[in-house]
Amino acid sequence: MNSLDQKLDLLSEKLPFSRRFIERRMKVNQRRMAIVFDILRKRGIDLRGAKILEVGSHIGFGLIPIEASNRCFGLEYFIENCKRAKYIADLFNKKTTCFVQGTAAALPFSTGSFDFIQTHHVIEHVPPETWETYISELQRVLKPKGVCLISFPQWHHPLEPHYKLPFLHWLPKKYRPAYARLTPRKDHIASSEQAYEPVMSGKMKLIFTEIPKVRKVKQIVVRNFSRYEDITREFAGHQLIRDSMGRIKYTLAISLSNTWICPERKLLLFK
Repeated sequence: MNSLDQKLDLLSEKLPFSRRFIERRMKVNQRRMAIVFDILRKRGIDLRGAKILEVGSHIGFGLIPIEASNRCFGLEYFIENCKRAKYIADLFNKKTTCFVQGTAAALPFSTGSFDFIQTHHVIEHVPPETWETYISELQRVLKPKGVCLISFPQWHHPLEPHYKLPFLHWLPKKYRPAYARLTPRKDHIASSEQAYEPVMSGKMKLIFTEIPKVRKVKQIVVRNFSRYEDITREFAGHQLIRDSMGRIKYTLAISLSNTWICPERKLLLFK
């Protein structure tokens, strides 16, 4: 099956997601990886042939755009998403890409295994008491001179990124489930991720916990990595982002990129 349209049609039939959602996620991830690799090349880091890990890989779209010369691993908590990711990887003939079920706070990989790690919007899905462990695990499995990209939503941004509801993450926890049920996105989130209400899986309780404040994340990063760079503005200013937005949206994105109300932050972590 060579046609992208055919593959998208098949995926929309096999997966609990619309064709529009699948196509959009593929484009977003393809653009993101192109930008990330470009940013790293400017720092003299060439990831061709590198061993790459994505922590929180969902159904694998973050690894599909990466060249076949790289060995790629996706770490995902939900076994059903691992199965979906494997199906997608096979469909796109990604023979060097595999997916492993596990938790972000106890990565099932040997110390110093990966040249590059990426993890996007994972930290808010684990309890705050494990944030330190989560970031220390990223450092542990990274090779010497390896680099890690972590992105996460900002607490000060008023729109909660999962349910798209204003101020949801600012409310006391006991009020969040009732408010979260007001959005049409609740069914999508319940089927593909986790809701604010507790879900039991074995002995693990998973909930949307707290969206972190940037200062807290940076404090943990400093304790575990030799240095970091905030690339939020550099990423937002890339030509591919400019081309994908209208002039007004792009100007707004750039103006907010170094403020407290920027929707998310991106940090490069160096071992």
